[in-house]
Amino acid sequence: MTESTAAVNPAATPREVVDQIVRYMLDIDMAGFGDLWAEDGDLDLLFAPQGAPRYLRGRDTIREYLIRGQAATPLKLEKIESLVIHETGDPEVIVLEFDGLGSVSTTGGTYRTTYIDVVRVREGRIVNLRHFAEPTAWLIAASETAPEAAGDPR
Repeated sequence: MTESTAAVNPAATPREVVDQIVRYMLDIDMAGFGDLWAEDGDLDLLFAPQGAPRYLRGRDTIREYLIRGQAATPLKLEKIESLVIHETGDPEVIVLEFDGLGSVSTTGGTYRTTYIDVVRVREGRIVNLRHFAEPTAWLIAASETAPEAAGDPR
């Protein structure tokens, strides 16, 4: 198990936890990101490809999934742009949208895609994160044909 530098503050607001999520993603610290979950927290991967998990429960399970997934993917997030954080009428829920830009080691290309996450935080921990993203296989394939910014003609 990879050690992390995560320090969870039970008094952290949902906004503060979302700021930590963004930092861990940019640092590619999946152990730290995984440590932000509540012991019985959930991760919903709504656009996961057939055969891949679409629902994970439990901090340890989620943490290991994030670590293994990052180690296995050729995608490397290098920059976040157009970050918008929406606070909702529910004080536990924040919606986060952003463009992720990065490189694809297997093709030498790049990718650009939009992510949307709906995050529920209680007592400084993620109790549920619903992740909406384009399939990794599509981003890899698109990087072969449009290395300047696969997935987004902007």
